[in-house]
Amino acid sequence: MTPTAARPIRPLNPRTADVKYTGTEPEWRTQPIAEDRNSRLGAAFHWYGYHYGKKEVKEFITDWLTRTDRAREARELGRVPDAAMVNVFGWLARMNLMGLELTEHEQLAVDNHVRMLIGAHHSVEQVTESAEDPVIRDRRHVRRDDCSRSSDGPGLQAHGGVAWP
Repeated sequence: MTPTAARPIRPLNPRTADVKYTGTEPEWRTQPIAEDRNSRLGAAFHWYGYHYGKKEVKEFITDWLTRTDRAREARELGRVPDAAMVNVFGWLARMNLMGLELTEHEQLAVDNHVRMLIGAHHSVEQVTESAEDPVIRDRRHVRRDDCSRSSDGPGLQAHGGVAWP
């Protein structure tokens, strides 16, 4: 997907003194040829990995989604915890914003990762909403029922009135 130019995309400026050794953010004015692509992507991954972590990866993906007219997914991804992010996909999204044309395989991988994160987060929210913790009074009531059973077995009430041998 080609990003829209709603706001200009500025190169990142890491706040470390190592920039003079590692260089600036990779720009993709020319597309890498097939034989050179893996090494150029590897160098870019190294640069992003050295300067940025999972929190920034989440920002990269949400910015990419917003700029590619997928604002609804960007809002949903905002509720996903930072720890769930996989760095490589955020870096690919940022590289796409900086001019890299993603291959079909790379585009599919990033899209699947976004769908997986949003889907997993929705399922966790549904489980959390449906599972209510019993109040303390209910817990005491359950324990009292457990204590009232005979010491011979699990109790007659739980097994339809049939005692264990």
